[in-house]
Amino acid sequence: MPALTAAAPAAPEPHEPGKGGPGPRRGGPLGSALASRGVRWGTATGVYVAVVVAVLVAVNLVGARIPTSFDLTAHHKLTLTAASKQILRDLQRPVQITAFEQPGDPTGGQVRVLLGQYAAAGHGLITYAVVDPAADRALAIKDNITNYGTVVVASGSTSETVQASDMTTYTNSGSAVFDGEGPITNAIIRAASPVQLTVDFLAGDGEPDITQNTIPDAVQALKDQGYTVDSLNLLTSNGVPTDLAALVVVSPQKDLSTAAITALQHYADQGGHLLFLLNPVLQPFANLDGLLKKWSITPQNDLVLDGPRHYQTDLTSVAPEYGNSPIVAPIQQANMATLLIGAQGLTVGTAPAGYTLSPVLTTSPGTSAGSQASYGITDLGSLSSTSSLQYRAGKDIPGPLTLAVSIVKDLATSTAGTATSTAAAGIGQKQFRAVVIGNATFIASSSTGQANGPINVQGNKDLFLNALGWLTGRSQGIAVRPHAALNTQVFLTSATTHALIDTFIFGIPLLCFALGFGTWWSRRRL
Repeated sequence: MPALTAAAPAAPEPHEPGKGGPGPRRGGPLGSALASRGVRWGTATGVYVAVVVAVLVAVNLVGARIPTSFDLTAHHKLTLTAASKQILRDLQRPVQITAFEQPGDPTGGQVRVLLGQYAAAGHGLITYAVVDPAADRALAIKDNITNYGTVVVASGSTSETVQASDMTTYTNSGSAVFDGEGPITNAIIRAASPVQLTVDFLAGDGEPDITQNTIPDAVQALKDQGYTVDSLNLLTSNGVPTDLAALVVVSPQKDLSTAAITALQHYADQGGHLLFLLNPVLQPFANLDGLLKKWSITPQNDLVLDGPRHYQTDLTSVAPEYGNSPIVAPIQQANMATLLIGAQGLTVGTAPAGYTLSPVLTTSPGTSAGSQASYGITDLGSLSSTSSLQYRAGKDIPGPLTLAVSIVKDLATSTAGTATSTAAAGIGQKQFRAVVIGNATFIASSSTGQANGPINVQGNKDLFLNALGWLTGRSQGIAVRPHAALNTQVFLTSATTHALIDTFIFGIPLLCFALGFGTWWSRRRL
């Protein structure tokens, strides 16, 4: 029998391109699809590039016709704040600003950009020039220029000088930071103000003596805003001048005399403007309290504590809530806190006939975590460093407490002895105005002369200046002023601190654990 042999597989026929077969074909469906897709992608890319180029060209054309700039610096230090823009809107006289800069100085470029902002917002009343004092010696001598970096603000026959050092602040590391808006805006106010308003501080009863530089930051802030500042001793003067823009009473250490109270009452009856800043005292002042009670306001002489709204661990450093008042509206809109250290509450009764009483600052309402949220400790004489600050029902004053209140009364125009301060300040209707704040420490300066006193805490200076701006009827006096560029502090109340701790220490880790456990459990069941 013939042997069985396996048939050898037939050799594959050679494949010729274009005749089909098992080999790849460049012109087949796959190749056609790839080629078609490449064409589409290339076309789409070309269209996208053309669109992007067209958009860029359009943006550049629009930018050339409509100049627009963006301030990307920290704190927007090259962009005017709303307060400065409001002052420029209220200008009544032309203002010329001249900056004497050394060519090539980088600070000069910052000044030039800032002055351009003033000119743009000045509605034609602000003009400026940047001059090299070495090249224009006549102008430098006329303006008494001795240093590079000096800015002269002139309006009519009045001029104000801003030195380079005034426009420079320093960080904690000692590096210099340009901060020109505040000084230049203040110079515009002083130079262009048609009327110089005078604010006096009451003296003679243990109040801070402004002649001894006891509250220098508060006094300087008023001068920067164009006020003339002086002291007034009612024991040696013939009453309160009726043309005074406002009188400030800062935490007297003894009761006012009967003659002083009579003078204050007469000033109020003539349409005067009073600001009372009153720290708690151990013994009530009968005369001063009697004057305030005529307006249904009684100082409680307590120590206010606020559980949800205080600074760090100090319950006596209260960060009050804001009332519906134009005095604090800009501060609230800027999301800035004010800090009253060692404040007292004010009992506000029914407003007397013709008067309007409005709360400006209050403590937290209701209860917190089952206990009284805010309250006033009454027995100040028995407090010590070891005393408990817990709320005592029936003894302490429960919250919410009023910490500041404003008073307004429209006066008949026929009243004798019209106070000229009303017309000068810009209040159309003759009015008596007063603000009572149960704290004076918030305007205190640092004992070391550094810029870290209570008055420089966030909105404290604005609270003080806004109160006087409202009293005197100056619209530009009620605002949030330009703050130094190094003011980067974050103010956290106790409630906010606890919320952050709960969120980042407990909440987020627990959420991550829950998500991880859920993922593990779902995979385990697969």
